Amino acid sequence: MSELIRVLLVEDNQADVDLIREMLPETGPICFRIESVSRLSEALIRLKGDTIDLVLLDLGLPDSQGISTFFTLHKAAPDLPMIIFKRKCRPGACRYRGKRRRPGLPC
Repeated sequence: MSELIRVLLVEDNQADVDLIREMLPETGPICFRIESVSRLSEALIRLKGDTIDLVLLDLGLPDSQGISTFFTLHKAAPDLPMIIFKRKCRPGACRYRGKRRRPGLPC
């Protein structure tokens, strides 16, 4: 029997959605059921529905930009684990894995 993790992916770039879907297996000892939305407003509506175990969140969305995106979603679901994606970071400030790694960047 496998463990199912229900993921809400909040990402407006379809190439990144496809990449994340490829990285998270749908079968095996841990299975990921990924539902994606492209706007913060859609994520807020979706969180009112069936249970979500984890949110993968892009901070640059068509209807919200920056850390306020996280704060708005966190306020709606304060106990829900969230992983934030950010495209760029200052050297020495990276404590997470970005969506894409580019040669010469520290993260």
